Amino acid sequence: MEESFGAMLTRIRLARGWSQLRVAERLCAASGVATVTRNEMSRWERGDRIPSRFWLDWLALVLEVPVEQLAGAAARSRRRRPAVDVPPRSAADAG
Repeated sequence: MEESFGAMLTRIRLARGWSQLRVAERLCAASGVATVTRNEMSRWERGDRIPSRFWLDWLALVLEVPVEQLAGAAARSRRRRPAVDVPPRSAADAG
């Protein structure tokens, strides 16, 4: 089975000897957007969330890996995620 996005991100980060905080700080500095925290990095690595293409581009730059590598793993992980149960709408709700 191919590596999940979270497992790949963790492996790449650890290979560099970086903490989640260090990656988050580098992402914020590189992108100019100060919204990624260590907690968000943890969510990405656990597979609770998968970053948008915006963040995949910045992750690739910061981690010095091809964006296609990250984007491919992110796409696979998205396909594996269970669908969110949405209750059916009743006729009264539609009206």
